[in-house]
Amino acid sequence: MNRNHRTAILLIGLLALVGGCSDDDPAKAEPAPILTITNSWGNEAEADHNFNFASGEDGETSGAFTGEEVTPDNDDFDLTGSWSNGRVEFTVQRDEDVTWVARFTEDNPTRLEFESGEEQLVLLLGG
Repeated sequence: MNRNHRTAILLIGLLALVGGCSDDDPAKAEPAPILTITNSWGNEAEADHNFNFASGEDGETSGAFTGEEVTPDNDDFDLTGSWSNGRVEFTVQRDEDVTWVARFTEDNPTRLEFESGEEQLVLLLGG
């Protein structure tokens, strides 16, 4: 085996070793955070604006829920949603449906920051 072949083999082995240490290795990935969503959640900016969520899949990394939004004028609107991989999304059924999306990185957050287009909604657990 000549010197060029040995160098090529060493280079291939080194690249394989470095590639095996990648942060993208699924075995090293952090597990998705869990969510317990069943509760009343209040709008941080508006005390009389609440969301009631209910799920039979609380404490899991993914699941679905139903509920209602109760506005300060005591109007209520049905909603449906789900969560998975640190992302929670729900849609309120109004004259024009409104979909809110939030991301979370810790298990069972007590504060969720949602966006819908350019609007923001911060919900506090038990609010």
